[in-house]
Amino acid sequence: YAETVDTHLLKSPTLEQKKIPKISPQLWVVDEAGMLSASQMESLLVKAREQQARVLLVGDKRQLGSVAAGNPFLDLQKNTDTTKVTLSESVRQRTPELQEAVRRMYSGQMTDAVKGLTREIVAAKSLEKRCALAAAGFLSLPKKEQSQTLVLAKTNEERTQITHEIRGTLKKQGQLQNEITLKTLRALDFTALERQQGHNLKCGYVVVPQQDLIRGVRRGTSHTILNVDLRQNTVRLGDASGTERTVPCSALFNSSIFRPDTISVAKGDKILWTRNERTTNTKNNDLFVVT
Repeated sequence: YAETVDTHLLKSPTLEQKKIPKISPQLWVVDEAGMLSASQMESLLVKAREQQARVLLVGDKRQLGSVAAGNPFLDLQKNTDTTKVTLSESVRQRTPELQEAVRRMYSGQMTDAVKGLTREIVAAKSLEKRCALAAAGFLSLPKKEQSQTLVLAKTNEERTQITHEIRGTLKKQGQLQNEITLKTLRALDFTALERQQGHNLKCGYVVVPQQDLIRGVRRGTSHTILNVDLRQNTVRLGDASGTERTVPCSALFNSSIFRPDTISVAKGDKILWTRNERTTNTKNNDLFVVT
């Protein structure tokens, strides 16, 4: 199973493990290890020693480092005799052109890498043309390859347009059936400061606190903004039971803010969950197929 390093460090040994003098050997695989801070690495290795676990660090010292202090992934490679294995063969890129381009990018030759990909790149100036090309490229693939292909879009507008064009064709082909419309929530990418300013909030937005705000406005519960008082910089929130409470906007710094929206869903669609939901044991990034 997989979990974040911070979650792993917070877990205590089970009662059963405490009763056993010698814990069964474990292997902990840490992906993107270059993003670990010095403090995290120390805590992880101390815990591994206590639980007799072997730690396998996987990462790239040239990619993103830790936000917090330290670069222990690089330090371990430079200053200790820890066993190190380097992957030098690219298996993700399947054509010689792509492999050569990646090799040049890794060595810092960006201009040469892009020049070598001219046959792989199709450019379009207008948003409509780009979206049409992306949709057409996806739809031209065999069905098996479509299930293994990811379409990336720069903005939500492009994502929506590409999805609309792809689904339109799939519906005509009969791959999507019995379409309905569901209510959903779109996350608003406010900064912590923006969430504390009433003029950024609107009636109808949904607030989900990441920590308890006041009595009745608890962590993980949903509340709709019924009114925004700009003079007092407060919002009046209403929950599913009809109870209303006034909360200062300054308390929303650690809350998620959503805009109500709708989404079309049909038999055959794939849905990606974007939040953890304990009541249904649904995890962020879980993929479902509508049957």
